[in-house]
Amino acid sequence: MEASRRLAQGMNRRTVIAIVFAVAAIAIACGALAVHSGLLAADNTTVLHVGTRTVRPPMLAPVEGTRARNVILIVGDGMGFTQLSAGRIALRGPDGILWIQTLPSSAIVRTQSASSLVTDSAAAATAMATGVRVPNTVVSVDANGKPLRTLFEKARARGLAAGIVTTTDLTDATPAAFVAHVKSRRDRIEIADQQSASGIEVMLGGGPEHFLPVARGGRRVRTDLVESMRAAGYTIALEPAALATPKSGKLLGLFEDTKRPPLSTMTRVALETLARDPEGFVLLVENEETDSASHRHELPRLIRGMQELDEAVRIALEFAKADGRTLVVVTADHETGGMQLVETKVAGTLGVRWINGKHTAQPVPLFAWGPGASSFAGEIDNTAIHRLLVEALGLEAEPPEGRP
Repeated sequence: MEASRRLAQGMNRRTVIAIVFAVAAIAIACGALAVHSGLLAADNTTVLHVGTRTVRPPMLAPVEGTRARNVILIVGDGMGFTQLSAGRIALRGPDGILWIQTLPSSAIVRTQSASSLVTDSAAAATAMATGVRVPNTVVSVDANGKPLRTLFEKARARGLAAGIVTTTDLTDATPAAFVAHVKSRRDRIEIADQQSASGIEVMLGGGPEHFLPVARGGRRVRTDLVESMRAAGYTIALEPAALATPKSGKLLGLFEDTKRPPLSTMTRVALETLARDPEGFVLLVENEETDSASHRHELPRLIRGMQELDEAVRIALEFAKADGRTLVVVTADHETGGMQLVETKVAGTLGVRWINGKHTAQPVPLFAWGPGASSFAGEIDNTAIHRLLVEALGLEAEPPEGRP
């Protein structure tokens, strides 16, 4: 009996030991898979894989002169210094640089709004569009609800064309602030009404439901803004295959999220369309993926967003080099997530940590190249972006009547 008891105890110990080793082996395998896949590591950091090929586009030489004919303002929504660094390290290697970073003039931008040290996109975009600080959620109106004159409105009053390209809805806060005037960014139907009536030459982005009636899958009760704009001379593209430079007139592209053309493609078509205007143009290009990915701590999506943004910058620089009279400015409206890059014990990787899933008060980067770029220097307020763009275009003295 005693021998049987001792044999059972020995078997139990061996079974426990076997189970412990099996669990440890599974944990090690899962840890290796997590690191390889860029999932969460043991200390709750996300793994960023360092690019293995160094890519360094040549730095651009400063351009003499202060007066630009055209302005291209490119906004990486939620792109702080760390998002920029993460994109550079992953896509270009630790010694490489992005196209964004080839622009020789640079500045640090403060982003607080009139109501908070932590801005939202509406207030930040309004600051850039109008040069005025407003409370969060407000889109280009003052405390009394009076419209604040935007860069687009000033430019079109002088005969320049204007365009918007975005990876999010056209009625979202950033594109809305350059065209519409509403007390709340949530008033998407009113924003669409004002955008459709603005007459700006190019609008490419998402959110067709805000322009279409219920009968066509939209949210409008009756009016069909797409058909109204078609009647007003706009070429309409509701599918990526239909997006092309119009032979004449204006261009409206509205795409579902799953059918959106690449940002670089939309940027190229917008530039080809706007460049026909003999007086020049202003173009806003926005990538919203950098913000959404940072809110959700989705590192692979953030890197894809940075790559798409950088390719749009390359297209803009390609145009500006050939034109010789174009100011290109790349910046952000705010930082999102409080992103951090930290050391890991695995060669060829960095750890990524996030403070939260919200906007932060961190300053954001700005890069500029072209006539007037040297004015962007030091630490500036986001409202100064508007003033410097207005000065570069020579719009200080505005005529009383605007462009139809």
